[in-house]
Amino acid sequence: MPQQYRIEATRLFTQIAQAHRGWAVASCGNILSSALLTGMGLYFLGVPGALAFGLIAGFGELVPNVGPLLAALPAVVITLLAEPEKTVYVIGVLILIQTVQSYTLSPLMLRFSVQLPVLVTIIAAIVFGTLFGFLGILVSIPFVADLVVTWNYLNSRREQDTTDYDSANSTPTGQREAIPATGPHAL
Repeated sequence: MPQQYRIEATRLFTQIAQAHRGWAVASCGNILSSALLTGMGLYFLGVPGALAFGLIAGFGELVPNVGPLLAALPAVVITLLAEPEKTVYVIGVLILIQTVQSYTLSPLMLRFSVQLPVLVTIIAAIVFGTLFGFLGILVSIPFVADLVVTWNYLNSRREQDTTDYDSANSTPTGQREAIPATGPHAL
């Protein structure tokens, strides 16, 4: 990297590293909270293999938006086969846990990370999953976060350039004189 750009590159890479740390902390927190809540909820309902289903639900949080739904399916299917009378309760507990997770815990944890709109995460997961498979789904959110950090950084640099231009070229002071009208329409 040329020496004149090293400081700016270091600033950009520091911001990207902060976004990655935030994403990692938020992901670990989401995994842990989802695993604990699901495992405990299913355990209290008496579902066989509740702790294993809790772990599956926790790791389902790694795949944005659709992961929790896919991770809930084994618990529902096994409960439907083993103890059909508890299936409605299991579905209710899973919906309650996902609602609590989605609207309270995840946003609190994701404030350490780059805020990405839900539609962006869905599209990123679909595109990266289609192109690169499961590994693409796992890296889609950090990669899009990198793009957002880079975009914000470049915009802040562009705004700084505009501010520098405005301060160097101040607006004229005082009243401007009117230009006299000439030609056939002059009064």
